[in-house]
Amino acid sequence: MRLSNMTSRTFFALLFSAVCSMLFVGCETTDSAGGKKEEPPATVTKGMTEAEVIAILGEPHSVDEIEQDGVIAQIWHYEKEYVQSSTIESDGEQERSYVDHKTGQLVTVREQIYRNEQVKGTLVAELLMIDGKVIALKESEGAVSYDVNHGQR
Repeated sequence: MRLSNMTSRTFFALLFSAVCSMLFVGCETTDSAGGKKEEPPATVTKGMTEAEVIAILGEPHSVDEIEQDGVIAQIWHYEKEYVQSSTIESDGEQERSYVDHKTGQLVTVREQIYRNEQVKGTLVAELLMIDGKVIALKESEGAVSYDVNHGQR
């Protein structure tokens, strides 16, 4: 049995579509290293349990226990360094020599020298925990530091 040109084209178009569909089913987004791409972290809110907070922020940096009017509470302290800004600046040029593998001649070129400058800050968070749940929380920014990495390109 022979298919007409129109039926043949329709058949191959449907076959191509089905194959493409199967290729993309089950695909997931990955990062450049081939691992699963992480979702943005959730935000800690009032009413969350200790386990939920630890899943988002990890273990606290320190814990203070307080008692007031017969109520025992904990203050969980977190400190996290983050990059406020990052720039790449030029520090001028330098000469670099190499042997050209085709001609065998020594070649000297001028290259830019770059440095990466980062302004880092510290985010400080305190969570008031009573009966294993977040009752109140506050965040503040701590010290700012400057980090300059000199690299050559």
